[in-house]
Amino acid sequence: MSDIQPVTVPQGSSDQQSQQLDILAPNQRTEQELLIRIPFYSSPVIQTEPAIQAYLEFKDEFLFGASGFTLLGQRGDGRKTALLVMRNLLRQEFPEVETVTWAPLGKELTTPTARWGSLLAAAGYRFWRGTPEEIKWRLLNLIDERTAITGVYRFVLFVQSVEKLEWEMIQALAALKTNLQVKGIQLFLVGTAEINAFKAMVEDTTALDRLATIRSLLGSGRVLRPLTSALDLDSVLREIDTSVYTEAGSVTWVQFLLPKACKAGFKLSDQAGAFKVAVDEYAANGRVTAEFIFRTIKRSLGEASKNDQPGLTIGVDQWKKAMGLVLDGIVYLPEPKEGN
Repeated sequence: MSDIQPVTVPQGSSDQQSQQLDILAPNQRTEQELLIRIPFYSSPVIQTEPAIQAYLEFKDEFLFGASGFTLLGQRGDGRKTALLVMRNLLRQEFPEVETVTWAPLGKELTTPTARWGSLLAAAGYRFWRGTPEEIKWRLLNLIDERTAITGVYRFVLFVQSVEKLEWEMIQALAALKTNLQVKGIQLFLVGTAEINAFKAMVEDTTALDRLATIRSLLGSGRVLRPLTSALDLDSVLREIDTSVYTEAGSVTWVQFLLPKACKAGFKLSDQAGAFKVAVDEYAANGRVTAEFIFRTIKRSLGEASKNDQPGLTIGVDQWKKAMGLVLDGIVYLPEPKEGN
């Protein structure tokens, strides 16, 4: 006699059972795995007109001998993404220039070892030990070797949220700059900062030597303009239209999400006019941030994918609905349907 007992499947509505089967269906696994990998919904680095303008300003400063460049803005203005756009454009235009991108965590930079180790890790040196001086010289030698290989003796350090750096970290960066100068290498720092915090960092520094050190590292400040003009919105949607999702067979992000609509000629950029109307209506009641713009686009495409069909459009009402869903409102889950 077998010890195995028959499995009893709970009886429920046909809708509930079908929802469970939809979630577990093996033939949907590949599509769902692609969906969680699509760059558009993870950490897309989308070029915007303000970010491109910031890059051109930075490049001008960099080429003609300035010491640094700081991109300023308010919370949600897209400074972090703009910094990555600037880095990518520099690499594309000047691939021989050595760059490192650093997102320091202020609370971890409490000792000289941690400060130099954090910079060395950002440069790609994962395993480090020794005294602060040993770690510092390892970093210097690493930069020296990389610049010698390319023959371009300039090193660009991209730093997120420079306003959070303590004075000790500023001193460490100044020491790095000085030591690189001895080797004939120019350190150029490109940072992002919240505008009021940056002003406080500069204006509250009464000691002239400290102020000179900060200015020599951070250079001039430029404010990232808002992402609200018709040209800005159109350029963002066009960038999304043409961004390729290689893992899904080299289709674009939009083609992956809306295959039927795109086969019939759908383009996200064609919806820019309606998007602009919705943005203007929202702007009448509050500040429009880049973060809000991108979250709205993501939500709109997600909602549109549920109704993928030829002739699909995203009108003003659909954009406004997506904005409402983004604004952290309370949405109640629907009641399960009764079985027949």
